[in-house]
Amino acid sequence: MQLLIDTGADTTTIAEIHMRSLGIQASGVAPVRTITTDVIGADCYTYGASLRIEAPLFGDKPHEIRALEVLGREFHNEGIDGLLGRDVLSTLVLTIDGPRRQFVLQWA
Repeated sequence: MQLLIDTGADTTTIAEIHMRSLGIQASGVAPVRTITTDVIGADCYTYGASLRIEAPLFGDKPHEIRALEVLGREFHNEGIDGLLGRDVLSTLVLTIDGPRRQFVLQWA
């Protein structure tokens, strides 16, 4: 799954199609304001999930978040499967090297 790092997003968002394909039932609804939604916001389903980030080329043990509430949203023609928000980023060390157009995620 390809997630875009979004340092401006409070909550991780996963494409609704993936949540449905996994058979995960929505646990609620939350109004979400984005740059493309109105002041009121758009309702998105919320899901209880766990997340696992792996870096097999580097030999790191996986980083796991076992209890996470994610938002489900349709991603049409964006070429990504979701947004990795600050709820997950706050459990990692994110280093951004702007001139080299690279980033590094680290975990213990």
